[in-house]
Amino acid sequence: MRARAVLTAATVSAVVFSSATCWLLSSMSRDTHPSTEDPPAGTRRSVALAAGAESRPSPRTGLLTGADAKHPSEDPASAPPRHAARAGIETASEPVSPDLPDVGDGDTTGASETPGIIFFGSVTDPDGRPLSGVVVSAVNSTGATVTGSDGAYLLEVRPGPGTSPTIVLSAQLDGFRGATASIQPRDTVGKDGATGAGDDWSEVEAVELHFEMEPIVDPASLAGRLLDRDGNAVSGERVSVRSASMDIRTSAVSGPDGHFVLTELTAAEDYRLRVRPTGPYRDRDLFPLSLAAGENEIDIRLDAIKRGALSAVLVDSTGAPLPRFTVQLRPRQSRSGSRMATTDDHGRLHAADLPSGPLIIETRDTPRVKVRGVEVIAGEERTLEIPIGIGSRAVLGTVRDAAGAPVPGAHVLISWRATRGPVRSGLYLETVAGARGEFSVEGLGAGACIAVVKASGFRSRKLDFEIAAGRDLDGLAVVLEPLER
Repeated sequence: MRARAVLTAATVSAVVFSSATCWLLSSMSRDTHPSTEDPPAGTRRSVALAAGAESRPSPRTGLLTGADAKHPSEDPASAPPRHAARAGIETASEPVSPDLPDVGDGDTTGASETPGIIFFGSVTDPDGRPLSGVVVSAVNSTGATVTGSDGAYLLEVRPGPGTSPTIVLSAQLDGFRGATASIQPRDTVGKDGATGAGDDWSEVEAVELHFEMEPIVDPASLAGRLLDRDGNAVSGERVSVRSASMDIRTSAVSGPDGHFVLTELTAAEDYRLRVRPTGPYRDRDLFPLSLAAGENEIDIRLDAIKRGALSAVLVDSTGAPLPRFTVQLRPRQSRSGSRMATTDDHGRLHAADLPSGPLIIETRDTPRVKVRGVEVIAGEERTLEIPIGIGSRAVLGTVRDAAGAPVPGAHVLISWRATRGPVRSGLYLETVAGARGEFSVEGLGAGACIAVVKASGFRSRKLDFEIAAGRDLDGLAVVLEPLER
């Protein structure tokens, strides 16, 4: 038989909040119970830590235990306060219910003889009024229920074998914003900081979880079709909208006829609509997009991507080719068209079937390189020589204040720059000044450089300097002025 114990909401750190607020109030786990005798079969009990009782962590679950721990039914005054984590807003406390409640006149579906985790609680509006008819379901597991007239629900969740340890519960009701909560056993943390039962839900019997759902004010929806320039439907592409003023972000995928519908919106004038096609179309952004209360309609036309090719030779600051150098090719107008490419033994790089338009060439690792000004021409293959500021030179220097004292911890960014026609190439290396204000950066090529130095309490400083061929630059002195107070 599984025993039960309690963790208060303030100790649970990983409940994920969506557009509405949810909070985890307690979780009941195996092998921790204050009573000297096992509870009667079929009963469900909570353990509360008596006020001022000395606590110690359970080595298995990190739950709070102690000789003075009492059951709330034995000493109601000892029940811990309910600490509701509401997106960082402190709320009034109320006692934790010690027993699993009835669910009113709500219905539960998907019953099974296999024991699961019992989720129970209530669903209310922001004023604390119970909401009936709310569908509470497990997103990635089996089980669903509907709240009764008292807003209460009870749901048995049975995670399938081999599934993610995360259980996601969702609450949905017309006229209200949907709410979700993501919970893992290991997210439970005792007051002493000890963690819960890892990824194993078999250690957990019940979780008390309450939802607070925000009503939709001036409800709005957006429907339309995704089309190409010839009026043909574009299916399977995601349409996203976001409003900063309403704190709304949602999306939908276009169907076979290109149709999409976005609901649970609020009338606002600052929506941003985005389409990032995975197919052969350019990205589409619409901002600002104004939505009125009620139904809104829009047809979105996508431009087909024309293709071109690029042949390039990547060379270092001396003009020598860079063999086996890996870069990312990122089209500015089609993020889905990004790809990785590596030069051959002679520094040559060839990429066919690239989206036409501006192309950024950059590295994903150190050293950080970014090349701008490359243009892919539709139906053509461009051949370029692109300089990369990699070399064997070093820059050494110091960072001091106006009185000559060192500034340890100052952030130093050294950038190497070169231009070949429209192509602008940059290499970026950074470091932190040591205890005596000293710093050094290695791996630069000869040429023009810029140093940007920043430190807390000082004005940032920018210096232009040149690295001569075949020589390190030693003695770059940076003086920082204090911020005006």
